[in-house]
Amino acid sequence: MIQHGRKVFPLDVVVDKMVRIENDKQKNYPGDNAFILDLKAGTSSGTMEWLRVFPFAELRQAGIEAHIVGVVTSGLDSGATLLPWLYAYLKADMLPLVKFVVVKNEFAGSEFEFFDTKIQEVLTIAKVPCLMLKLNDLGSKYQIPLQRNNSSYGKVATGRNRIEEFGFMDEYRIKCYYAEASMEFKPLFEQEKLKPKTTKDRSDK
Repeated sequence: MIQHGRKVFPLDVVVDKMVRIENDKQKNYPGDNAFILDLKAGTSSGTMEWLRVFPFAELRQAGIEAHIVGVVTSGLDSGATLLPWLYAYLKADMLPLVKFVVVKNEFAGSEFEFFDTKIQEVLTIAKVPCLMLKLNDLGSKYQIPLQRNNSSYGKVATGRNRIEEFGFMDEYRIKCYYAEASMEFKPLFEQEKLKPKTTKDRSDK
């Protein structure tokens, strides 16, 4: 980002915190941790520039595995916006260091013709291993009340929130949906555990 004519790197603060948590987790953050950075629309170009000089190899040394996740809908524009990320990913030679993940979000429809032809072709030609996940759409019957009550599928499914207009069958259906979505994302957390390399390992590389 540019502020007062100077470049600033707000994502640095996030990554610094992640590394600090991993280095300190024996004391304050036990167990495995997942960090999700949800980047808002319009930040792609700046983020891709940041990624070009990002020390992914050092992140692996700290025991952190990185994924680039693109969420696409059936819309043409949504699929097209994934292409610059894919090209930047290939250009920066991040293939050995970062895993590419695509989530097909069906809330705007279940036909992904543009993705399944054009983008899938790029992935195949470039030999990019890509994990494909899918989120089904339960429709506005649930989305609107969830947003109005500042809630989520996860909060309702796990009993952390009760929404008065949801009946027994609504809650049951949401629990099933949440379990199904969780199974879709499970492969992300079943990767082989990364272990920080020793000094000897670094000198051998």
